[in-house]
Amino acid sequence: MLIVLVFGTLGLFIPLPSWLRMPGPFPTWYGAMLGATCIVQFSISMIIDRRYEERVGRQFFWIIWYPLAYWLIGMLTTVVAFPKAMSKRSGTRAVWESPDRGIH
Repeated sequence: MLIVLVFGTLGLFIPLPSWLRMPGPFPTWYGAMLGATCIVQFSISMIIDRRYEERVGRQFFWIIWYPLAYWLIGMLTTVVAFPKAMSKRSGTRAVWESPDRGIH
């Protein structure tokens, strides 16, 4: 995802070889349909929740940014964690060490 975003954005400003051209960071037909489906699902959930929460419609502007934040956080986590995971010495196991919580 990071590579597509980088080369798609670069392709908007400078000419790239044909093998590096990406469709760009803006959604095409499939992206627009996915976004419309997401908005419909959020709208239906807000109509259902309206019965239990007053003025839930005010959150509609903020809730549509959730999928973007979800995918960007996932991408950034992978970009940061993958090189760290691959740089460990081979043959060693990853072990979770729980922080001391004062329980004896």
